[in-house]
Amino acid sequence: MNDAAYFDALDAQGIRDAISARKAKSSSGGFLAMVAEKDRDSIPTLQATFNDMGYGLVGAMFPELITPEGFHDHGVILMPFYECAHHWVLPDLPLNPDELDKRLTELVSVIKQSDEADPSLFLIFDGMLPNIATVLDKLYLNVANQVHYFGVNAGSETFQPMPCLFDNDQYIGNGLMACLLPGHPGAMLSHDYHVPDMQMTATAAEGNRITSINWRPAFEVYQELVKEEYGVDITPENFYQYGVHFPFGISRLDGDPLVRIPVALQDDGSLFCVGEVPPNTLLTILNAVELGSQETSDKVGDYAQKLKPETLLNFYCAGRRMHLGDGAKDELHSLIEKSRPAAVYGALSLGEIGSSASGNYPLFHNAALVAAPW
Repeated sequence: MNDAAYFDALDAQGIRDAISARKAKSSSGGFLAMVAEKDRDSIPTLQATFNDMGYGLVGAMFPELITPEGFHDHGVILMPFYECAHHWVLPDLPLNPDELDKRLTELVSVIKQSDEADPSLFLIFDGMLPNIATVLDKLYLNVANQVHYFGVNAGSETFQPMPCLFDNDQYIGNGLMACLLPGHPGAMLSHDYHVPDMQMTATAAEGNRITSINWRPAFEVYQELVKEEYGVDITPENFYQYGVHFPFGISRLDGDPLVRIPVALQDDGSLFCVGEVPPNTLLTILNAVELGSQETSDKVGDYAQKLKPETLLNFYCAGRRMHLGDGAKDELHSLIEKSRPAAVYGALSLGEIGSSASGNYPLFHNAALVAAPW
């Protein structure tokens, strides 16, 4: 029986009924809540309802939600944890590496001392955090293969800073929510963006800002390459419209690139991406997934058929949806159909986290789909 529930509005009594039904099965459990951005003002009421009922809550705000019927720009999804050994909500993560280590100390210590069998670390970041890949590196350097890593970015599709992560007591931004899930196999991540032959170097970059490519202003080189490879003229005026269709790829030895979507252009010609771009990184401009492609939905469907979960937690990148337009609805519908009898619930995300194909190293992507049994 699938216990996930979608409410198209904050229905306090319906939520109380869902909590009561779940408490009858497990008095010590909790829920993952995903709230649509349009209903973010209801999050304090949601917290109060859970506190009145004495039941655990963790969650995040996303641009839109996903149910077996498709995308929804309003409402809340509740998904019960069958087991969550620990959770953390860490606000205002610092950029300074030493300070960051201190803030992660408790999380790392608990995981290293845990005797949970085959756990996963489920991570939700505020999408405005500029050092997400660095946080993932820190976690892996301290925890290594003790856990499977998967997760996403939450927040507003406007890319304006606002609180987006919460539990029973906190409602914060610029931070991280993490859950340790015992006996969980992790997730699959796929984007199926392909690498052309052309490559270049981010000769100056800091955090998620690319200042120069091949020792020239980043936007100038980006314009030339998109024109040369794809015949499209990108200007400062149409940049936001077209940038999502021509993302950067960070080359990796295993051949699977990290996708970085440029989302903002500065007056000095520098480009801001969703996710960090290290200096001297080899870049390319990727061949984006084609309209009507079944490649990614086939992979998710095969994954669901192999594991046969009652519920499949699915995150779909907002940038991917912008690129595909109405075709994103078709891709999501195909994914939902191929995953049956699992019921698909999730959200539109602002960056995705999965493990590398050649190991268990956590990687931060754009334009991807993440699917995990729940």
